[in-house]
Amino acid sequence: MIASLAAAFDSAGPLKRASLANLAANSAGLLPEADKYFLKWIKDKNVYCRQNALLAVLACGEKENVVKALKEVNSSTLPAGKKLLLGGLATYKGDREELCASIWKVFDSLDNQVKAAAVDYFIVSSASRETEIYALLSDAGQDKEVRLAAMRYFGRHAYEPAADYMAKILTYAVECDWQYLAVAARQIRLYKTPAVVEALKAALFDLNWYVRTNSAESLAQLGVGYEELARIYEGDDRFAKEAMMYRAKVGGIITQKGGEGDVVTAGG
Repeated sequence: MIASLAAAFDSAGPLKRASLANLAANSAGLLPEADKYFLKWIKDKNVYCRQNALLAVLACGEKENVVKALKEVNSSTLPAGKKLLLGGLATYKGDREELCASIWKVFDSLDNQVKAAAVDYFIVSSASRETEIYALLSDAGQDKEVRLAAMRYFGRHAYEPAADYMAKILTYAVECDWQYLAVAARQIRLYKTPAVVEALKAALFDLNWYVRTNSAESLAQLGVGYEELARIYEGDDRFAKEAMMYRAKVGGIITQKGGEGDVVTAGG
């Protein structure tokens, strides 16, 4: 039915095509027979038609056509950006592992915002591509949003080389801006190693508020005790101390001194 409607709507106005594509995107199953129309409409001048046609292919198309659709997308054709892409990919009704493999085959040819959305999709689909994504993270010439997405991937998929690299970011051994440090400080909490704890403690002294608070939160999540952080709580660096106290206030962290030493415990 959708395919016959798509054929009929192909010569209709863009808003009618957009409405049909929206209906298709919310249908129950795959609609490969209608893909040729939706792929065509992705190039439409009307932004709503482009977006809905893309979502229809991402949700209901076969993996080969999903890849074709992703290759059509760039910052000019899709102003809504990678959030829309990720949302659309998350509704894909076919085999996710097969789709991830197909996307990776053409990854280098994709627009940077599509690459970032694809890496985020690898996270939610639990795709095991640690080696390849680590190569993205450690490539200083790679797009920033792609590298940040790679860090988010390693916040869900444990990979020791990624932990080491994020620790280097937090200790300024890798040249990058504050956003890298802020994301690294949050994602590195998956790894409780001495090097990670030391890197997070060092990042508490960063000039950026987000870096300090993310580091404080990660230290709390890792269960680092008050005694280990005493130099910060009792030191002269007001910013580092405030970061830990802020995390204590908003996250239910209790600082207390006991007979066996000082501890920090996470409430809830």
